Amino acid sequence: MAHALKRTTSRPLGRVFRAALILGIGLSLFGTAGSRQTIRVEINGVPLAVFDRTSVGEVMNKAGVTVRDGVLYSAGQNKVLDRHFQEPAIRVNGTDADRATQLRGGDRVEAEDGVDTSEKIEVEPIVVPAGLPEVEHRLWNAGQNGIDEVSKGARSGEVVSRVNKLPVIPATPDEQPLVALTFDDGPDPRWTIPILENLSREGIKATFCVVGKQARKFPELIHRMVAEGHTLCDHSETHPAGLKSRSRSEIDLEIGSPSFYLRSLTGVAPGFFRAPGGSINDQVIKSAQSRGMRILAWSVDPSDFRGPPPGEIQQRVMSEVKPGSVILLHDGGGIRSSTVAALPGLITQLREAGYGFRTP
Repeated sequence: MAHALKRTTSRPLGRVFRAALILGIGLSLFGTAGSRQTIRVEINGVPLAVFDRTSVGEVMNKAGVTVRDGVLYSAGQNKVLDRHFQEPAIRVNGTDADRATQLRGGDRVEAEDGVDTSEKIEVEPIVVPAGLPEVEHRLWNAGQNGIDEVSKGARSGEVVSRVNKLPVIPATPDEQPLVALTFDDGPDPRWTIPILENLSREGIKATFCVVGKQARKFPELIHRMVAEGHTLCDHSETHPAGLKSRSRSEIDLEIGSPSFYLRSLTGVAPGFFRAPGGSINDQVIKSAQSRGMRILAWSVDPSDFRGPPPGEIQQRVMSEVKPGSVILLHDGGGIRSSTVAALPGLITQLREAGYGFRTP
């Protein structure tokens, strides 16, 4: 009986305790809310009454103020590049703020759209080629590259304007009675030295298309060519057959190796590449051009590499020569005694026919 009585009297006490606790919490919350005072602020010049410690974002929502990001447009066609390029500007009392900033009485809020803008303009000089052919079979007057100043969007690349700063002088075939003597496959002291001596006596400058492995054997002859004013031409490292059928890496090695060596040896970078046997494709051209070299071919080939009699070499040249001809001869790669013997008479015949000499 005593136990039953104890349980009966404890329930009302528990309910009273819980009710008091809930009432206390409620009064506490009410007191907290009630402690927030009403303040007056201003947003974009419009007064507004809010509770203190209200955030900028809440004020903007209450006032119906919306702002957007600034848009980035392209410089040429005014296309939208970025709709969120610049965030809106929010300031409280003239100082940068954000939506979470809490306000006090008298605060002045300014909220503005992000500024729309156009992309920056870049100015770039562009070379306008004078128009030399990719493969030169004859003498050309190189002309002069032009320069255009191009203004374009830094991000879109759209061209805004293009102004010519230096006019192009177009490249043209040289129609004067001039020819170029070129010698392939050397150097070889047996043939290169007498050829150099002959050219020196006659006051003629020629082009020597040297093979890399030969140049490495006889660097003193390369130095002599440069010292005497002749033009160096890269003729591959090993003189491979069918260069254009090789892999890209092989082509690059055959063209790049002698070019680098000649430049390192003499300080003069070869301006031309001549493909062995005229084996040329787009990759050969690109590889040479990437190293600053033009492709030099020929227009007169007397087949002196076969060793015909000197008079036959002379006759073949004279039957084919015309103004601007590039004449193919050899100072290496085999027995070149016929070429050495034919050269003095060939020079005489060319001069008697009214031809002078120049390099490409």
